[in-house]
Amino acid sequence: MKTNMDTVNGLIKAGDTIKALHALKKMKGDRARFLEASLLSQGLDDIRCLASLNAISENKKDDSYWMLRAYSCVNLGLVGETQESLKKISTIDSNFTKILVRNAIFMTDTAVLNSIVDSTVESESLDTKLLKLLIYSAYGEEIKLLSEAEAVVAIYPEVPSPWIHIHEQRGLSHDEDKFIMNLIGSCKNLEHKIIFLNVLGKSLIAKDSLLQGVSRIVQANEIAKSQKNYDFAYQEKQFEKIRRLMSNLDACKSGGNYFPIFIIGMPRSGTTLLEKKLLDAGYDSVGESLLISNLLKINLIKTGEISAEFIKQKYLENISLRGIKRGVWVDKSLNNYKYLPLIRVMFPKARFMLVNREKQANFWSIYKTIFQSGNNFSYSFESISAESRLMEKYLSLVDENDYMKIKYEEIVAGKLKIETIDEGIIRPLNTASAGLVRKRVMKDRDEEIVRIKPILDQLRIRIIH
Repeated sequence: MKTNMDTVNGLIKAGDTIKALHALKKMKGDRARFLEASLLSQGLDDIRCLASLNAISENKKDDSYWMLRAYSCVNLGLVGETQESLKKISTIDSNFTKILVRNAIFMTDTAVLNSIVDSTVESESLDTKLLKLLIYSAYGEEIKLLSEAEAVVAIYPEVPSPWIHIHEQRGLSHDEDKFIMNLIGSCKNLEHKIIFLNVLGKSLIAKDSLLQGVSRIVQANEIAKSQKNYDFAYQEKQFEKIRRLMSNLDACKSGGNYFPIFIIGMPRSGTTLLEKKLLDAGYDSVGESLLISNLLKINLIKTGEISAEFIKQKYLENISLRGIKRGVWVDKSLNNYKYLPLIRVMFPKARFMLVNREKQANFWSIYKTIFQSGNNFSYSFESISAESRLMEKYLSLVDENDYMKIKYEEIVAGKLKIETIDEGIIRPLNTASAGLVRKRVMKDRDEEIVRIKPILDQLRIRIIH
């Protein structure tokens, strides 16, 4: 006899994650909650993943439970909870370590990184050990760095001997930099090599070795660019196709009192900071769900055309599964700027918030960031500029008055005020909650471009094309 769990497993095998989650929501028991958490952790919703994990009985919390919890906590930047979860795991395998370290590097969180490297098992690959060296280097852990380097050399004789007196000085000398470059040269995994070079570059910049640091980031991006496929001509064709498909959309028959907020902008422009302000003010968010773009693709595959009604209904079903109960929510999928005419038909009272940041600072921030997925344009300033111009073309498909322009610098300074709209759905924001420390960090990030620009000029690298 076929059980409910058999049905769920069948849906998962068929790739229908949303229906599987819907079915699991109606089921009771620890097994259902763990499977629900596992699905939600796959880029869907780490907050709901933790909620599902919290519902699991205490006696069922094994290594798998704590690994999944640590993974979600790393993604959410919950340092203390990540550390607590790692302590509960009896055996951490090296593959899990690599995933955690990779995600923590994207967060650039020292405490999480140190917790992870301190929790690793001995049987690690050379790449993982080299990654630990780079982490220690990036955060000034000289004693650990010396000890780990000696251990690496003892196991892997092809790696050159570590430099002398590393524990007596902070920062990287020419010889030390040369040593790390030799280590990176020993790495056969290109993806890891990109991460190593990027982390090394950022650590050198933090220690005011600007030319060395920028050079390493450029080197990392040259490798990444050769591995990633960004075809601007194809993106231009996609623009024309989407523009044509959205030029004559039928109105949605279903009504509804919906006031969604769609945050749009380039990566690293302050969209996450704006989302945090809205969350602090009490709004729910579906995060970077990519729901509209994914549903549009499904719609096109099935019918060859766009049905705003179909996409709207599926979208509402999906956000309901994510716990959205009110008629106002936040969607921060950055590629939503491609579908503004469609969103306007789906939700006539939607608000678009376009976040702008000073271009040179924004483009440098994109260029030095390794994204977990997508954004293949980010590895050259030329393609970043092209993507920015393309976004402006998409924005021109709706009236300029359709979106509220918000400056990154105003968010950081705590000056952002949002007018109340329909029935007081959007309340004025209290931006002081971010705290002075956060403002100091964000301010430092934009001041970095002032120091970096002369180095890029020296290397004859233009930021804006």
